[in-house]
This record gives sequence, C-alpha cells and structure tokens, in this order.
Amino acid sequence: MRNKYWLLVTAVVFVFARGLGFTEANLFYCRYFLHDVNRFGPLMTVFQIALVVGMTVCGPLIKRLGKRNAALLGIVDPIFKQALIILSPSNYAVVGRQNMDPHSNQADTI
Repeated sequence: MRNKYWLLVTAVVFVFARGLGFTEANLFYCRYFLHDVNRFGPLMTVFQIALVVGMTVCGPLIKRLGKRNAALLGIVDPIFKQALIILSPSNYAVVGRQNMDPHSNQADTI
C-alpha cells in the first residue's frame, strides 16, 4: 500500500469505532444485566480510569517482565476476570472492580 495517509485515517476510524463499541456494550450491560441505566456513568468512569492507569503502568511492566510475558499477562488476566463476571453478571461490585484493574486493558496497549 503506497498511501500511508489512507492507512492512518482507516486506523483512526477503527479505534473510534472500537471505543464506541465499548460504550454501547456497557450501556447494554447496565440496561439488561444490572437493570439500572443510572450505573452506566460510574461504570464508564471506572473503565476510563482503568484505561489511563493501564497505559501508564504498561511501559514499566514491559521493562520488568519483557514483551512476551507482559503480553501473556495481558491475555490471561482478563480471562480470569471475565470468568468472574460470567459467574455473577448482575453483581455491580464484581463488574466495577474488574474494570478498575490496570491490567484489564494491557493487551490493547502492547
């Protein structure tokens, strides 16, 4: 591909669409699993804080563990957290706590 700007714009659109997907998924989750749309705001706040913390922790974690081990942690860690959410999908404390972990978005930032 010779047009690098087209690739850049496509990548930016993909990232924005992915972020919108997370927002819509959380709204769906609050509406149909937690049965309270008012919890959407705090859940998204916790999600965004975890995203920022995860991005700041990611660099030192890669230096300490190495790229391979940090990537494995970023893959394995969310699997266990999703299992907790699957076991108790309507428990707001479990869902909010899983989103607060800085490693929850680590695989996205490597």
